[in-house]
Amino acid sequence: MVFERLRKIVDAKLAKLGLKINYKLCGTKHDSVTEEIRNTIHLNPKDSKSSALAAQNMQHLLLHEIGHILVRTKIPVKIKRNQKVMALFGDLIKRYRRRQGRIQASPDFISNYAQVQPRDDFCETFAVYANLDGDIRKIRAFLKKGGKGPKVLKKMLWISRIVKNIANI
Repeated sequence: MVFERLRKIVDAKLAKLGLKINYKLCGTKHDSVTEEIRNTIHLNPKDSKSSALAAQNMQHLLLHEIGHILVRTKIPVKIKRNQKVMALFGDLIKRYRRRQGRIQASPDFISNYAQVQPRDDFCETFAVYANLDGDIRKIRAFLKKGGKGPKVLKKMLWISRIVKNIANI
């Protein structure tokens, strides 16, 4: 099944980072629906069959949703309220409200979607970090190629430190 292969790939990436995240992966019939509720992630299996790029996107989506689990269950409130963390991502605790309107590309965000809400900024950044195996050399090259600024690198370095702390727990 598509999800078994996807899960093996993602779990191997998490293991390289020293992370073991408990989550359940379920399918949904809804188009382009991905959500994380109580460590259950719902993905539409049809999205993975359209192309190789779609399968890569499914991997990114799953890592993004695992990022939500990390924020909710593994990062202590004290860290989320730290001024440096808030300067990088925004308020990771504040009630989830999406930024409305058209979003322009920014060198301060890993993706346009990262701009809709602080938690999505963290999750998008984490997904890229995990996809690149936490390898800072690969990350620097990826950011340079994508025209990303120093703030995104600072976010990646912070994620690297927090992942190492979580892995040691």
